[in-house]
Amino acid sequence: MKKRWLVTLVFACLLFIPSLVFAVDFDILSYQGDLNIHADNTAIFKETITYRFGDDYNGQLVGLGKAGKMPEGFDIDPDPTVQVSKNGQIIQNVSFYTMEEEDGYKVKIYNAGYAGDTVRVTVTWKLTNLLFLYQDIAELNWQPLTDSSGDIKEFEFKVSSENPAEKLYFHTGKLFKEASIKKVNDFYQVKMKDLPRNRQVELHAYWPRSAFSEAPDQGLVSDNLIWFKRVELEIASEKASDKIVMMWLIPIVLTVLLFVGLIFYKRFKKKLVPRRNLLRTIVSMSHLWIGRQWF
Repeated sequence: MKKRWLVTLVFACLLFIPSLVFAVDFDILSYQGDLNIHADNTAIFKETITYRFGDDYNGQLVGLGKAGKMPEGFDIDPDPTVQVSKNGQIIQNVSFYTMEEEDGYKVKIYNAGYAGDTVRVTVTWKLTNLLFLYQDIAELNWQPLTDSSGDIKEFEFKVSSENPAEKLYFHTGKLFKEASIKKVNDFYQVKMKDLPRNRQVELHAYWPRSAFSEAPDQGLVSDNLIWFKRVELEIASEKASDKIVMMWLIPIVLTVLLFVGLIFYKRFKKKLVPRRNLLRTIVSMSHLWIGRQWF
């Protein structure tokens, strides 16, 4: 009786919460980030994600990170605006709520649908105190994307401001693919194909401090341009070393191991041949002795 009751309970759980048991198959066709930084060190960040679903689904989950070293007072408004379209049709009055987590916020969007649907979600956030304001430069050091739930086929990011950044760098951890970075008029554009899931994305840029004269000081009395450049030199050096290891050192080690393995195999084969010949001789002599005993 207890066993039958337990089976019934498990079946009911599977029936009412399928999204917790079965993973939904989907592709992220594109991710577009658009960051516009204002002179008072506030910003509007818009992220647009396009999904194509292979299974029926209950909704989407979109996050924004505040991980890494951020300025004191950095804040994300927990009440973003959300727009959703399905198969090219805008969905009116979509339901969603925002969850605060240790490394950022996530927006859970209630937008159920069926296999084969293409869904585009746009979430617009308000950010405060995004940049470090030193005596000489204003520095952006932000990880907006830390844990994408799927591979991103087309990745694009724009960073704009009233005065364009002097230099912008884009990092993806240990990934050896390089993104394309272009300065177009008053903004920087980053493009990349096939960004793997759960890949950390980091933006690192600087402006003259005067570009954000409307923003109040943060009490950072030191200059930082030298340290900014030193960090980027270290990252470039580390990437170059990793490429050398992957492209040259590992293939050389594998080749040497293969060569040593062939040498040992040949030596073992040479030792094995005399033993086989000796065994054949013993067998032949035993047959000869048995034959003599028979006659």
